[in-house]
Amino acid sequence: QNPYWERVEDVSSDGGNASIMLNGKKLTSAFPIVFQSQAYDLSSLSNPAIKFDFIGAASNSNPLNEMKIYYSKECGIWKDLATIPSVELFYAGLYSSDFKPDDNTIWNDTLMFDHVGANDLKSENVRFKFEYTVASFANRLYIDNIRIGEEADLMIESNNTSNRFGLSLYPNPATEKANVIFNNNTKRNIEVKVFNILRSEVINVFSGNLDKGFQSFEMNLSSIDNGVYFLSISSEGVILETTKMIIQ
Repeated sequence: QNPYWERVEDVSSDGGNASIMLNGKKLTSAFPIVFQSQAYDLSSLSNPAIKFDFIGAASNSNPLNEMKIYYSKECGIWKDLATIPSVELFYAGLYSSDFKPDDNTIWNDTLMFDHVGANDLKSENVRFKFEYTVASFANRLYIDNIRIGEEADLMIESNNTSNRFGLSLYPNPATEKANVIFNNNTKRNIEVKVFNILRSEVINVFSGNLDKGFQSFEMNLSSIDNGVYFLSISSEGVILETTKMIIQ
């Protein structure tokens, strides 16, 4: 049992009944918040990997918290697996009230495997550790749908969600500048634009052909009035993902 993580009903990334939630507003400790998995026998897998869904929100415009994932095949010896930075951890944006995903929320996910040398996850006694570093105030963070299996199978599963970009805007709220980050899962023509609440275009961030992979653009917002806007990714006239943006 971990007193900081709690099971919450009616919040799930995959249509299930529950997920686990960390309430960042209650965290004052300078020490990492940790929970560990049970032991798994992954020795029969060719290329073991772990994958899970997550979604979090920030409580200020400069979130600093991050989450590191470790694994161990020997008692007490932990090895780095991956780090989820704050820009991805809180990509739902800024919320003054308690953040709770709804049915329209697009959760982020991550696929993790041993990147260095032989895959040490191929073992009879593998545990995973999630370590949340507290460096600033934050809102709620949810984790759901943890899957462990063959790397190739989990990657195919990701490719089936073809309209899922993990669109992130940071900081949000923004002032004169903001960074747009997303994952383009196939080479295609992409338009990234900002619209006002009347759906009139105010900024054309990018328009052209993009290769597959993570993309990052910096926006100059100095000429835009304060208010609520929407950042959209579209291809061939079809809007693929939209997120709310606040300029102040």
